[in-house]
Amino acid sequence: MTSAPLRTSEELMKFCDDYFALCQARVLCAHSDYREYELPVEVEKELTDRPFFWAWIEQTGQTVPPTILRLAFTVEAADRENRYLRRQVEEKQAAMARPTFIPIPKSELLTLGSFRLTRIFASVEQKGKYARVRPKIKTENTHLVPWLMLNLVISYRSDFLRQEFVSYGLCLENEQIIENFFNLIRHIPMEPVLDPDIPSRTVISTVKATDAIRRRILQYLHQQAHDWALAASQQWVDEVAQIETYYQSLTSDKDTHELMLLEIEKQHKLQQLEKRYRPHIAVESKQAALIFLPIRN
Repeated sequence: MTSAPLRTSEELMKFCDDYFALCQARVLCAHSDYREYELPVEVEKELTDRPFFWAWIEQTGQTVPPTILRLAFTVEAADRENRYLRRQVEEKQAAMARPTFIPIPKSELLTLGSFRLTRIFASVEQKGKYARVRPKIKTENTHLVPWLMLNLVISYRSDFLRQEFVSYGLCLENEQIIENFFNLIRHIPMEPVLDPDIPSRTVISTVKATDAIRRRILQYLHQQAHDWALAASQQWVDEVAQIETYYQSLTSDKDTHELMLLEIEKQHKLQQLEKRYRPHIAVESKQAALIFLPIRN
């Protein structure tokens, strides 16, 4: 059984290096478990929470120096770099003829659940929602076959949450559907397709291909065991019965106003029970990609 990804400092650091490289952010400093990135403006807007600042900058036409993001991936690295940054500022102040206040920069510890990593994940998800790619390696006498890939998360919800990642690929030339498609191509180095049109022998549009994949997902869901839903529904019925019995026992010797208040309270609890126990399945699309894979003529 493989461990969950992005749980170690090395994995987090490599993930950030790859992300900022794709965003064309410059690496200003690369120490052990520590990085300093100079952010392009668009990336800075995505990773920080300063909408009013940027609205003011754009309205006034001012220019601001690039933002430097200092990320530490371990507590030890954060302490080490913070001491170094403080020492640098103190040395600058000591060398000045007149004492001048200089703000001391601080490194930011990046961990799962932290604000900055959450924003990076959101940026990755937004940037990767749609893609149009082909393998980097080009070979002679090949024909590029377009595949529509949909990556989705299926959520099974009741009083618990279980999620499943699924991936489907549909060939636009022969309508073949392949499950687990992402894992089959994930190790192929890809590059963006910039050509406005790549000749192909498509027999189905991307809209119809999407509908075909949706039908396959529905078929997959119908084939799954739904004991969890039956158990949740029964638990829901049992809890409703207990609440009905409880409030029925309170109705004696109550005037109209008190009965109305009891009914409002009961309906609120029943609504909360429905939210908790009502079993349902949600399918959320995470990525759609048009992938051109070569075959020999």
